[in-house]
Amino acid sequence: MSGLRLTRREMIISGAAAIAASTMLPRTAHALDAVPANRLVVGGSWEGLVGVGGGIPNRTTQSGSTIAPFSGSASTINSAIASCPADQFVQIGAGTFNLSSSITIARSRVTLRGAVNSNGAPATVLNFTGGSVRLIGFEANGWDLSNSGQYTNVDVSGGVARGSTTITLASTPSSLSVGQMMFISSPASVTVTPSPGNWSDLFGSKPFTQIVRVTGKTGNNVSFTPPINADYLGSGLQVHWRGLNDSVKLSGIENLSLTRSGASGHFVSFIGADECWAKNVKTFGVPASTYHFFPYAAYRCEIRHCDVSHMDNLTNSTYCINPAQSSQLLFEDNYFHDCPNVMPMFGLNGSAFAHNYINNLPYSPANWLSQIVFFHGSHSHYNLFEGNWFASSYNDSGSGSRNNIFFRNRMRGWDAAGPKTSNTECLSTESHHDNIVMAGCVLGEPGYHSNYNGGQFDSSAIYALDSTSSGSTLRLGNYNTVNGLVPPVEALGSAVLVTSYLHAAKPAWFGSLPWPWCEPSNFAQSNTATNLPAGYRAVNGVDPTPTQGTASMPPTNVTLQ
Repeated sequence: MSGLRLTRREMIISGAAAIAASTMLPRTAHALDAVPANRLVVGGSWEGLVGVGGGIPNRTTQSGSTIAPFSGSASTINSAIASCPADQFVQIGAGTFNLSSSITIARSRVTLRGAVNSNGAPATVLNFTGGSVRLIGFEANGWDLSNSGQYTNVDVSGGVARGSTTITLASTPSSLSVGQMMFISSPASVTVTPSPGNWSDLFGSKPFTQIVRVTGKTGNNVSFTPPINADYLGSGLQVHWRGLNDSVKLSGIENLSLTRSGASGHFVSFIGADECWAKNVKTFGVPASTYHFFPYAAYRCEIRHCDVSHMDNLTNSTYCINPAQSSQLLFEDNYFHDCPNVMPMFGLNGSAFAHNYINNLPYSPANWLSQIVFFHGSHSHYNLFEGNWFASSYNDSGSGSRNNIFFRNRMRGWDAAGPKTSNTECLSTESHHDNIVMAGCVLGEPGYHSNYNGGQFDSSAIYALDSTSSGSTLRLGNYNTVNGLVPPVEALGSAVLVTSYLHAAKPAWFGSLPWPWCEPSNFAQSNTATNLPAGYRAVNGVDPTPTQGTASMPPTNVTLQ
């Protein structure tokens, strides 16, 4: 298709207005985003709303001397972190550290950085022989999501609407400061799926939660960013906050390989963390009921370019990432393998899981394809799943979900490690997953799936949606291997699929790989894992060579028949 790409803002206003608003478009342009604006975050794009604001900082000033490998307590590393000046980094050298206690980053604006080898992979190994491995956050500082007594709690008296950036509280928020995180919550009575006390609801009875950052306050009015992303809220809302200094801000870990030989607990926790990150981190092996990464009451944290593998226990209680009551997170360009249940969500809002490569999914029972990336607990809403290679998404009961989009993903409903014969639908739901959008994806495994639309637990089907979810599910321009094309029921007509809801232009780290790499009009391109940078890295051991000056691609009108 020829012509220049419309911005997402232009695509959500009327066609005539869009043409008039852009002097860069040919006058014959008629492209409108096929996805309705009310199913996207306010503003139509997750760009600039997720992950560390402005990108992960590249800190260039080292604090102290490089720490050489040693065995024993982690106190030397913890002391270096505690004394690191703001916006500097602590460097630890190449080699293996056998640590008998935990590393804790309870200080804002510091980076803990390891060394890398010639391929850019972590060359610093932290092997934990004892203690727990919680690297970022204040676990003991009152972030218990079941305990309202650890928060200041105030009723909301006005201003509740989708897109609102100011609300009125029932009393003056004297202890609330500009710049801190604020939780907005709703009880089950005013959400779509009334299920209080179900699987990690905030304080046990609030399935809806969104974390925002306070930008101003005047009297009882509080302003914040991003806007409220919910189209179903009413009365009964509250806001909640901890103290401004109760969170870790702008701290991260980089270039580390984390292993364990006797230690318990999660590898990396982001507890009460604000714009913190893990970049180029390799994790291997967690025991039952623990996680590689645990974002908990976290805001705008980022997991990027990581390698996550292996669980000691292959049941459904062990996860790669387990976000709980968190908002605006970014998980991008990661490689997940030799593990089931990559990311169940227990209340995730406004976040993006993008351009990740997932394969080799062992599970118990062995014939069951694990749920991979799925809504599993408290109400999740307005999340973007874009450009990933992952087998399937099986979404169970919990507190349901609303307005989440799966966009330009390769979802095979199949895993070569096995192979699996059960739970192999590409997308399946149990109860009240409302307003799901599936758009521009490439779905199914040639020769395996035989039904486009099946009943629950129909492993031969592309879709297996329950009756409470199917009526509101929107399917647009997805290629599937049953029909061997985009079926007429999903044709876009004059509408288009945008290139990305996360990046206005091709990221430099894609190098010469195609952008977008998953394109329903090109099955061969979309069925090649090495067209995705994380897949390229998994196969070749190095990243594709970055490029400079990349440009955005035109939108795509997929009408294959």
